[in-house]
Amino acid sequence: MRKGSQNCQSYLMKKLYLISVLLFIGLYTTGQEVNRIIQDISGKDNSAVTEQFGMGLTAVISQDGELNRALQQQIGEKHELSLIQSGFANQVEIIQQGVAHLSQVEQKGDDNKILHHQEGKLNVGEIIQEGIGNITRLSQYRADNSAFISQAGFENKTEILQDGRSDNIRVIITGDLNETVITLKKSKKNKIDITQSGYENSATIYLEEGSQLNNVILEQQGTGNIATNFRGKGEIPGDIAYSGIMIKGDYNTASIYQQGYMNRAGMSICGDRNVANIVQH
Repeated sequence: MRKGSQNCQSYLMKKLYLISVLLFIGLYTTGQEVNRIIQDISGKDNSAVTEQFGMGLTAVISQDGELNRALQQQIGEKHELSLIQSGFANQVEIIQQGVAHLSQVEQKGDDNKILHHQEGKLNVGEIIQEGIGNITRLSQYRADNSAFISQAGFENKTEILQDGRSDNIRVIITGDLNETVITLKKSKKNKIDITQSGYENSATIYLEEGSQLNNVILEQQGTGNIATNFRGKGEIPGDIAYSGIMIKGDYNTASIYQQGYMNRAGMSICGDRNVANIVQH
């Protein structure tokens, strides 16, 4: 019985070693080989690496533990990525290039990070984070892309960069001491909609030179929040932009700075000891 137990134990150790090696090797697929990747990983300091090229491929990644990394790359058309991480100090890095990709990322825990880059048209990035000290950085280039970010917790940060036209951004923040920064570069006809609920949250929106016909709506509920919208001077006369800020609560600060032509700014503030500032040039 002892010898059999030792043989079984040896077999399991070899199997676990083989699995750990495969996790670090990663998986590579093309449209003609495999249509779906599924990885389910638990533990500490693991890496999940996938690369997909072609059309209509799917990757499903699940990681549970600490110090794990997920590196995903999809190039082509109509790929889908579903990634879930639970734990602490985990990191996700995603690159999607092409047309009509969909990524859905969910992180639960503290000190996690998501770095997401999409380049092409009709791409959608959906990110959900829950916890403390988490970071999301999403960049989208070209046209007709959409970003949806939801963060719940404390001291989280969201950074979104869009360089294109007819893009959409929807951000929902719940909790305290969270920070949201959005930058549009030479963007046209983009829509930004931000909702923050809690205490001492901040939202900063930069519309850089060359951005035109964009629509910004920012709503904050709580105490001690800061909302700032910078509208850079456009390169083409006749720029049109709309910035709207709605605040409910006390001790909040809202500022809108606009440069250019035919811009519109609106504020609605309800509460006590709030500060509103609008500047147009």
